[in-house]
Amino acid sequence: TTPAGKSHSVEQLSFSSTDFGLKEVEPWMNQIGQPVGANFATPALAFLWDYAAQNSYRPKAWSVRAHAASPVVVDFIADTEMTQWKSGGGYILTGAAEETTQAQTRRGRGRVVLYNFSASAITGQLQLPDEPTPQAVRLAAGERREFPVELRVAAERFVGSDSRISFIPDDKTAARARWVTRLFPATTAMVSTPLKSFVFTAEENREYAQALLKRPLAEGEPALMAQGRWLVSHGVRVEEARGRWRFHVDYLPAEPLRPAMVELPLPVGFELEPDMTLVLERRFAAATGLGEVNPAVTADRLKPKAGIAGAMMDVYFRTQNGNLYQSWPRLKVKAEWTHYTEVIDNFTMGFFGRAALPWRLSENQPVSLVFFLRAAELPTVFEVRGVRLVRFERKPDSAP
Repeated sequence: TTPAGKSHSVEQLSFSSTDFGLKEVEPWMNQIGQPVGANFATPALAFLWDYAAQNSYRPKAWSVRAHAASPVVVDFIADTEMTQWKSGGGYILTGAAEETTQAQTRRGRGRVVLYNFSASAITGQLQLPDEPTPQAVRLAAGERREFPVELRVAAERFVGSDSRISFIPDDKTAARARWVTRLFPATTAMVSTPLKSFVFTAEENREYAQALLKRPLAEGEPALMAQGRWLVSHGVRVEEARGRWRFHVDYLPAEPLRPAMVELPLPVGFELEPDMTLVLERRFAAATGLGEVNPAVTADRLKPKAGIAGAMMDVYFRTQNGNLYQSWPRLKVKAEWTHYTEVIDNFTMGFFGRAALPWRLSENQPVSLVFFLRAAELPTVFEVRGVRLVRFERKPDSAP
């Protein structure tokens, strides 16, 4: 719809059939400029109105059974030895100084906060992590109360562990209230154990490469072409030397708003485990030579792809069903080397145009490592080095 206060009128919104490449006026065009509140219908809205009238449908009933909202709300305030980790969806527990090298667990302290938003008193059981016996609690109408709590997480490996706090009303007709988070041990006194590298030949990853070239593309998704052991979008060249990957971006895909892409198919049987961590470094470098240039790609097309933040990069794993899994936020790419470290369990689905079941990365077979390259200027060279999968775990000699 077009705002009425912007000097638009019904007459100004009139169109001829030739504006749409039509020999005759279509019925839907008669609705262009019709009032919609304080606005007027644009051609797009008029077309959708007509389409809905010509393709009516009856929605199916969908019944969902669920508890009513709980009158109690559980909240949590982190105190000492706890650091919130947004991308991990929880907290890192640092523990006291003596725990970092001796204890098999890390601990952190905080406060559980209960709110009773009902107009009457409520009694129930507060179930805290690592405490087998729940605590009897009575909350007055509108009361807010805090309970100190100590949380613990195993410190053998750097991997997340679910932690749950529940308030269970004595009244069985009232719904439970839950607060759920994930806890991670600090990596102090842990070592990095190499697990897998991405050093393999084009012959070793040929099977997945051929399958990826044949996969159906979503609308607007750029097609990739084979280049050695890589798949790349048009305008990208890959150079590998001494463990360093150089992605030369000469121009961007023809599809609007799509970044340059490089995809490294994996060997068959390449598995990912939740406690693995993907490690790499990235930077951008000045282009040393100008490759093929697409004259249709002008400078004004770069801003929607990279934004005002400059050059950026997305890291994904693609699975056999076509889904992409990423961590957030996008990575800023600067002239100096910058580390990237992310636990595999933190990769969540970020799809382009579609998603397929199953949704979790752990339930799928990974088939490729994917980079979206968002250039701030052309040509640009993105560099990546030290790509590997590791496990952070406690030093053997630190065991008690």
